Amino acid sequence: MNKKFKAVAAGVVVSLLALVGVQPAQAAGEVTLRMTMWSSNAGHLALFNGLAADFIKQNPQVKEIKLESLDFATYTQTLTTQIAGGKSPDLAWILEKDAQQFRQNRLLVNVGAQMKSDPAYKLNEIAPGALSLWRTQDNIYAYPFSTSPFAIFYNADLIKAAGASDPETLRSQGKWTWDAARDIAAKVTKYQSGNYGLTFPTFNYTTWNGLASIWRGFGAEAWSSTGKRCTFNTKQMEDAMTLFHGMIFKDGSFPAPGKSADFFCG
Repeated sequence: MNKKFKAVAAGVVVSLLALVGVQPAQAAGEVTLRMTMWSSNAGHLALFNGLAADFIKQNPQVKEIKLESLDFATYTQTLTTQIAGGKSPDLAWILEKDAQQFRQNRLLVNVGAQMKSDPAYKLNEIAPGALSLWRTQDNIYAYPFSTSPFAIFYNADLIKAAGASDPETLRSQGKWTWDAARDIAAKVTKYQSGNYGLTFPTFNYTTWNGLASIWRGFGAEAWSSTGKRCTFNTKQMEDAMTLFHGMIFKDGSFPAPGKSADFFCG
């Protein structure tokens, strides 16, 4: 079956490394550090073990860096439990959605001075948005090492057959919006009865922040910039959730709660 699959960028997510503890100066080979992460993927572990080996070469007082893989679904809960029990790791891979919680509860070490004094960090090359959650004035509490894009993959042949607009053409015209995506999804759903025009892998109505790519497209945020006020009641958020609700219960183009779909299975 000759199907063309394409992708267009839809948003950005930031993953970060944050210091949650420091070790006092030690003699060579006496320090063991521990880092928590939410992946047990062999490729990820190989990458981080390679970085750890390079770090040890440059810091002879460090004997070993242990990587501890925690379950993604309960990662933050497990990490905060460790911290509360006095077993905090030295380094942690932290979700951007937890930035306010960790920073405001003073769980992170301010490494701003070190990062600014060491040109290898190249702070001037970091996009301001990637660092904004993790800094206050001159203080910096984490280093953004990944700004991976969310992407929308689409079946170009199916969209054409359904008589819908091509997403790449809309993007080149500056017309690629969530309203356009909803229109395409609705036409595909109507054309190919029994299937959904749009779905988010692993969403399943279990993590509300999985909808960030939609609400940010409307200029909405879940929390105020200070993290002290919920902003789900804004006009922008209402517009975003109205669109999403319509896709589910009016168009039938997005799986409703309890339903599932897999784009890559057709």
